[in-house]
Amino acid sequence: RGFYQSSKVMKFVIFLSALFGGFLFFSNIASAATYVSGAISTDTTWTAADSPYIVSDVAVASGVTLTVEPATVVKFRSASSLSIAGTLNAIGTATDKIYFTSLADDAVGGDTNGDGSASAPNRGDWLSLDVNGGTLNLDHAAVRYGGRAYYNNSNFYYHSAIYNNNGSVNISNSQIFHNLYAGVDQPSGATTISNSEMKDNTSYGVYIGDGRATIGNSKFLHSNYGIYLNGGSATIGNAKIYDNNNSGIYIKGGNATIAGSSIHDNPVYGVYDVAGNSYSLTLENNTFSNNNSDVYLDGVNFTHSNNTSLSGSNRGFIINGTLPSDVVWTLDNMPYIISSVFVPSGRTLTIPPATVVKFRSASSLSIAGT
Repeated sequence: RGFYQSSKVMKFVIFLSALFGGFLFFSNIASAATYVSGAISTDTTWTAADSPYIVSDVAVASGVTLTVEPATVVKFRSASSLSIAGTLNAIGTATDKIYFTSLADDAVGGDTNGDGSASAPNRGDWLSLDVNGGTLNLDHAAVRYGGRAYYNNSNFYYHSAIYNNNGSVNISNSQIFHNLYAGVDQPSGATTISNSEMKDNTSYGVYIGDGRATIGNSKFLHSNYGIYLNGGSATIGNAKIYDNNNSGIYIKGGNATIAGSSIHDNPVYGVYDVAGNSYSLTLENNTFSNNNSDVYLDGVNFTHSNNTSLSGSNRGFIINGTLPSDVVWTLDNMPYIISSVFVPSGRTLTIPPATVVKFRSASSLSIAGT
């Protein structure tokens, strides 16, 4: 990526204000931007006084820390990214947030591209905060208008606003809004999200391909899927997951624990788990409402307690597929809804007293075992 470069460009507008008694008076109006590119190989601090920073592909080397001060604005040129093999600390405050955004975003840092109202920010304007084995710490920060769809060797790829490739991502008190593909995409590594909001990201609020995700006291809304788990593990607590275009939580692989969360107004599923019998799902103390179907499970090892459905269609645990092991359908505040269930030879389904089991139209519970 070459050497790190930082240059400050000042634009001065000087005009004649008055001429009295032989004296000439001038007034100076200044705006500034700091342009950065290349590899950062020594500890560096980006300050609010020198912002907005305009990024053209910057890389933080392993063992090096880039610190972004409160109230700093960082804008990205088209298709640019900030790659992190070392550490990026962007720790703002409640009154002085840090922004990572599009060059066309005039709402923070001013009209940096100098075109007035001719351009407006959009999802996909820049690429990503790209964590490659490094550490990203965000607090009281906003990441918006990132992500990218592009071709490479005739293949079509998506890239997310925050991309964690075997690194450590820690997000607190932050907003990840208006990004293409996912707000956070983790093919590997560890991500922790607390007291934050993932909103209006086109495909996923968070996508976990592998590794570990810990999510607490956060909101996920206005994406196709609030949280998508394709492998690894996710622990989700006290979350609000609602108003997504498809499902609140979609699990295709991996182990998940969901507790104390409100999952509502998702037009397809609140929770959908088809990960299979190699994985487990735990649901505890959750509230469901106004989903088309609250919970759908197919061949998953499933434990649960004290879950409640307040309203909506298909208000219960929809069970489909072959039982993965000996199973006890424990009593809960929500019924079991049979789609098509098979108890194979050598396995036992136990239904305790007071448990409610309901059947969909033309559904069946087929028993070759016990």
